[in-house]
Amino acid sequence: MKIDLYNHVMPMPYLDMMKQHLKDQGILKRMSGLRMLWDIEARVRMLDEKFPDVQQVLTLSLPSPSWSAAPSSLPSSRASLTTAWRA
Repeated sequence: MKIDLYNHVMPMPYLDMMKQHLKDQGILKRMSGLRMLWDIEARVRMLDEKFPDVQQVLTLSLPSPSWSAAPSSLPSSRASLTTAWRA
């Protein structure tokens, strides 16, 4: 088994939150075009089919909440990821 620690996800609730608060929308346009970042079911299917020996530790993708117009108004990255997976 291989463990991939350097991968990123952007769950839709997190993506939507960043769309509301991020000053520069350019990175969101680029990141939202990468389906494997926001469609976790598609990502798991792809891993199962192409890389059955790989397990991933999921981390939030860029943009970071600190890049927003008002970073203090956003939850922490940990809270963002936890909230996003519950949605």
